[in-house]
Amino acid sequence: MGHVGTARLWAFLLLAPLLLAAGDRSSMPKSSAISQETHRTAKAGSHVLSLWWLPVEYWEAAARELGKPEEEIERVRTVLNTYLILGLVDAQVSREGKLNFRSLEKANESLVLLGGGREFRPAGRLDPEVRRLLPELAYFMTSGLGVMSSGLRLVLFANIDKAGQPVISASRRGEVQARYTPEDTPPVSFTWVAPLTAVVGARRCPEGGEDLEASWAYCPWHGVPVE
Repeated sequence: MGHVGTARLWAFLLLAPLLLAAGDRSSMPKSSAISQETHRTAKAGSHVLSLWWLPVEYWEAAARELGKPEEEIERVRTVLNTYLILGLVDAQVSREGKLNFRSLEKANESLVLLGGGREFRPAGRLDPEVRRLLPELAYFMTSGLGVMSSGLRLVLFANIDKAGQPVISASRRGEVQARYTPEDTPPVSFTWVAPLTAVVGARRCPEGGEDLEASWAYCPWHGVPVE
């Protein structure tokens, strides 16, 4: 593949997930709205990186959109509520324009999560029920990624405190940072601020009534605090 062809491939890889996610989140299925809000992308050397925070609300919505019965949706909520799940695509582009995707094992070795005043490493042994649930529920992620779908890796972190509650939640105020190290490239950081608008709904400016992201503490137009 020539220089022009490779440049076009780079542009496609960087823009495709953004174009797929474009649109009004309020009109989307909830799983798509959540994945759009949490999607992050970066170029690091010869790597194109895409990362998503996929909270338990994402998986509940996916189960509902797949027509699962309520008891199955409750099972999804119960089983996955103790994990924080990141979706990662690390596509390394060769000089010939070929895509090489990083393995799940390497992704697990290269991701660190920071949140709630703690540092998290990927979980070791997973609940067998988690292994059963995730492949089918990930359908909505892979179907929208085109040529990058085979590179999607789901990395799970134990997300539970001593009281049995999630340390990090998409519905509570907090910040999550993922630090990922591609092969032969310095670490890249991605940040999310909760609560997520796609999970708890938009807030409103108390002065002008404008819709605001749920994580905003102030209205950017009027500079007033949001209760």
